[in-house]
Amino acid sequence: MKKMKLEVSLDYDSDNAWDLYKDCILDMIIGLDVRIDNSNSKNINIFEGVSNYKKGVEYKNYIDVRCVGYSQSDWDEYKIYFDYSNTSEEFKSIEGVAKELKKIYTHKNDYIVKQIEVLDSGHEKLLNTFYFPIMDIEFPNESDIIYQIDDELIEYDEIEFKLN
Repeated sequence: MKKMKLEVSLDYDSDNAWDLYKDCILDMIIGLDVRIDNSNSKNINIFEGVSNYKKGVEYKNYIDVRCVGYSQSDWDEYKIYFDYSNTSEEFKSIEGVAKELKKIYTHKNDYIVKQIEVLDSGHEKLLNTFYFPIMDIEFPNESDIIYQIDDELIEYDEIEFKLN
């Protein structure tokens, strides 16, 4: 008899969640006439190079977005400049960008899942390795991870968490 065991651990090396986050937030501004500047010169503005050619003062409106993380150095302030009215669909999109931007230092959790076949004799064979991020929950717990595993249709009989 054999069983399928999953070993779940944190992935500190891949940056999959960060890369996916950047791609998603950059996709959100496609087609919008906006300029996005950050004030903390020690941090990279992820919008640099995609911001509009216009200067901030040339826009009628702006939104301030304050981003904070878990340590003193994890902070930045962004200004999103735009000319849209507060009732437009574009403004709703800008609010969505602002909401996601507040998560720039948080909500990025990468996991490695090893799928291992375990025989009754105790011998193990690594069958597959999966990598996935959880970005919609700031501090995922084991049930959140199981939900993601089930959503990915990964087969298992038992799960061993190695998250510390």
